[in-house]
Amino acid sequence: MPKIIEHIVMIHLSVQKYSTDFQQVYKRLNYSTPKNYLDFINNYMNFLQNKRKELDSSVTRLEGGLATLAKAADDTAVLQEELAVQDADIAEKKTVVEEMIKNIQEKSAIAGKQETECVEKKAFLEVQNKEIEEKKADADEALSAAEPLIEEAQ
Repeated sequence: MPKIIEHIVMIHLSVQKYSTDFQQVYKRLNYSTPKNYLDFINNYMNFLQNKRKELDSSVTRLEGGLATLAKAADDTAVLQEELAVQDADIAEKKTVVEEMIKNIQEKSAIAGKQETECVEKKAFLEVQNKEIEEKKADADEALSAAEPLIEEAQ
């Protein structure tokens, strides 16, 4: 507070000094009255009040921001805990899925192997079927050729 008082006195005295300079340069008189001094003090006090209001509103705004950041930090901590639990569940389910995939691949390999065996067997049976049909046709021919002989023999 003493510094402010010294500053205001210095300003008032400098106005008086500059008034004499003003008179010498511009040939006009400039008066500094106690009313000017009191107006200067009132203006200074108004300026301080306005600055205090600005700073108080800034402090309030920043405190609100800090509260929001603190809440966000708490929410983040809670979400990280939930995420850790979910990661553990996902890891368990991942192992189960990997086992199922491995099992399915093994069964698919077995089914593929059985399918190739079936195709080979089918091809083999078709070849044997043709041979049997050819032999049957030969047997039928031989039978039809032998039938008249059998009838004669009877």
